[in-house]
Amino acid sequence: MKKSLWYAAGVTALLFGNPQPDAQAEISVAITKVSKPTFVIDSRPVFVKPANPGFSIASVGFYDLISYENRYYLYYNNAWYLSSSYRGPWSVIRADMLPLKIRKQSISEIRSSRDNEIRKLKNRADLLKQQTGLKKQRTLEQKQSDESYRRTLMEQRTDENTQRSLDEKRTDATTKRTLDQQRSDETTKRTLDEKRTDETYKRNLQQQRSDDTIKRALEEKRTDESSKRTLEEKRIDENIQRKLDEQRSDETDKRNLEQQRTDQYNQKILDEQRSKENN
Repeated sequence: MKKSLWYAAGVTALLFGNPQPDAQAEISVAITKVSKPTFVIDSRPVFVKPANPGFSIASVGFYDLISYENRYYLYYNNAWYLSSSYRGPWSVIRADMLPLKIRKQSISEIRSSRDNEIRKLKNRADLLKQQTGLKKQRTLEQKQSDESYRRTLMEQRTDENTQRSLDEKRTDATTKRTLDQQRSDETTKRTLDEKRTDETYKRNLQQQRSDDTIKRALEEKRTDESSKRTLEEKRIDENIQRKLDEQRSDETDKRNLEQQRTDQYNQKILDEQRSKENN
């Protein structure tokens, strides 16, 4: 992936046709008293090598530079110059003394081959960029699908927990009604038995007072239990809300971390490209 990004960056730097003087490498020309020009190229040019004509070509400012068999040939002002390094020194060479492979091509054909190769490289870089964008889009869609599935699963679990709570409450209410009915029947029976005699009636009154006390105690206990259940439900809701907030915070941290890694990666690529240009 890193190699592909460098490849795309190099093609973008080439652009189409002849770039501006500061697009690739800086060059200056000085005419000496003996009319022997000196070309100064400050940074290494970016070459392309078309299959035809089969040698490396670069455009440095408004000048054409060829690399062939460890030598450099520069075309300027209808004249050719030769050097063993792109930094010079340069010497004039007659056109008929150029290597056969270079001599067979006119300067316009050489430029056309260079420009066509740059277009091909740019098209490949654009295709690679498009494929990278599609891959990122598919990754994002998969992530969104996973998040949707997790939310659905969490909602389903919440619904199941709510349903269980409702079922437990209904069971408790049914048990309570059964217990109350049983107590009521026992009290009625005791009341009827106590009414048969005064002693039984007196005992019934005492029992009734005792039952009232028990009833109040039960009501107080039920009130406490209801308050306790309400408090527990509130704590459960708070725990659920806290977990949801933590999950959102984790997702935000994850997105920030991914963005930070992307920025660092882009910065690293930019630094390496600048380092390469400086070298």
